[in-house]
Amino acid sequence: MFVIFFKQRRGFIMKYLPLLSLGSLFLILFAVSFSASGQTATAGTDQAIGQLQHNVYFYLHDDVTSDEKKQFEDGLKELVTIPTIHRYEIGTPAPTDERDVTDHSFGYSIFTWFESMEDYEAYDVHPDHLEFIERYNHLWSDVKVYDSDILDARTSDEPLFTSDIGVQMYSFRNVIPEIGLEATLDWIRDAGITEIEGGPGDDMTAEAFRRMCEERGLSIPSTGAGLQLLEDDPQTAVEQARALGSQYVMVSWIPHDVGNFNYEDARRAVEVFNTAGKILSEHDLTLTYHFHGYEMRPHEDGTLFEYIIHNTHPEYVFFQMDIFWVAFGGGDPAEILRTYGDRFKTMHLKDMQEGIEKDLTGLTDPEYNVPLGAGQLDLPAILRAAEEAGVEHYFIEDESSLVLEQIPESIEYLRSLSR
Repeated sequence: MFVIFFKQRRGFIMKYLPLLSLGSLFLILFAVSFSASGQTATAGTDQAIGQLQHNVYFYLHDDVTSDEKKQFEDGLKELVTIPTIHRYEIGTPAPTDERDVTDHSFGYSIFTWFESMEDYEAYDVHPDHLEFIERYNHLWSDVKVYDSDILDARTSDEPLFTSDIGVQMYSFRNVIPEIGLEATLDWIRDAGITEIEGGPGDDMTAEAFRRMCEERGLSIPSTGAGLQLLEDDPQTAVEQARALGSQYVMVSWIPHDVGNFNYEDARRAVEVFNTAGKILSEHDLTLTYHFHGYEMRPHEDGTLFEYIIHNTHPEYVFFQMDIFWVAFGGGDPAEILRTYGDRFKTMHLKDMQEGIEKDLTGLTDPEYNVPLGAGQLDLPAILRAAEEAGVEHYFIEDESSLVLEQIPESIEYLRSLSR
């Protein structure tokens, strides 16, 4: 039999349903109201994540093929385009849930939030929702549904983001010429930032830049290096990183014909990364590649992004997640972190203006950078996935002309998030 849990203000009400035909049962499960216990859920509380939560956990039959799993995953992604959904998270595999008293073996989950009961009811009878049930119900052997007002785990006072806040120095490329490097570093310190990613300009030594940062309580856990330098002279990259006190050496771009990133570009990068990554590791340094979105171009049964991850050495080559560029290239940052989390060590935090056109160039108008939480990216879901993946350093990067106004807003947003 199937079990439905309803978390209401007075705790769980557990109802056992007799085993029906799978299709008709799931129609019933999805149609269950938030007021099933006689209490009506409302949208009266002030919660940015949505007032009503509808969680579904799926367990697929053992004989489901990989192609069928892929079709099911695609179906979940289509399902969450229903416009009444306020926010969503898709888990593959599903996270464990302490409320599940039977087992934790569910392979897929979908969490949806709604602003009102009306939005939920519109979702419930939406043609895309009904089509999803009809098309895929033969694939699952079990399903659990949790409906609730805002879940305790999402509304506690415990902060979601507790890491040190860093910043990518590229954010200040137009500020430094106006007010100077020292004044810029003063501003960074006064904003409550403690880490930077970057390095000295051409007119300063690494030692001098590090000293200037340390005088302000700033560390430099990550610095940059070009692909060509790592190919021709990786030892120089080693010396620069050690002089700065950095742990990570980050490559931000693979040279290529913009808009036409191809297999040969990716293959060359993989060779350089594997060779240079081993050299860096011998000096207790870590190579990271900053995905820029253009790697999402299709390749064989996947993408060039997947080709790079699968063909680089997992002990020597790691990655930096730039959530803006991954999304701009069509990727889902949270899902990628859930799949390849152990390969990501650092992250660029930035948000994307709603409604912009996306492509595979890795380039767009810098004014499309908006304060964290003001754009289209699901920051809470991404940060939860990053925490689970073990991301170690987070750098805000704001490429817009409003960087001095927007970075403080982004910091305030990060510190306002709760679990």
